[in-house]
Amino acid sequence: MTLRSALLDTTTVVRPVPASATAPTGRFAWLTPMVLWPLARRHVPRPAVRPQGGGTRRSDDEAMFAAIVYVLVSGVAWRSLPKTFGISWQTAHRRFTQWSEMGLWQRLHEVSEAPTVPPQVRRWASEIGVLAEERREPTA
Repeated sequence: MTLRSALLDTTTVVRPVPASATAPTGRFAWLTPMVLWPLARRHVPRPAVRPQGGGTRRSDDEAMFAAIVYVLVSGVAWRSLPKTFGISWQTAHRRFTQWSEMGLWQRLHEVSEAPTVPPQVRRWASEIGVLAEERREPTA
């Protein structure tokens, strides 16, 4: 059974990650894979500095990560991204593409292999990496 089908199957019992694990505490703590945010935060690429300044304010990285993980896990189309995240679907898709090209999902998987990371977090990181790779594949 894949993680996606387990999430959609209401009869499956999902054991909670212990509080000692990198438990999410942010605005998106309701999103189970957000236990990955403390690991991913260190590997999210920093935005390029605009020498001329100005421009629109960059979207919050935590909200962006949550929105992208939501799309990956739920399997919805980018256009169906809920307004709850405060991120437009176009921006989420663009950032997903940028982070994928920079290898964020692979790095997240590598970091999660550390012996100090709980097995459930390792499983989430692995599954998110697989889902990200599937989403990047061009459709035929």
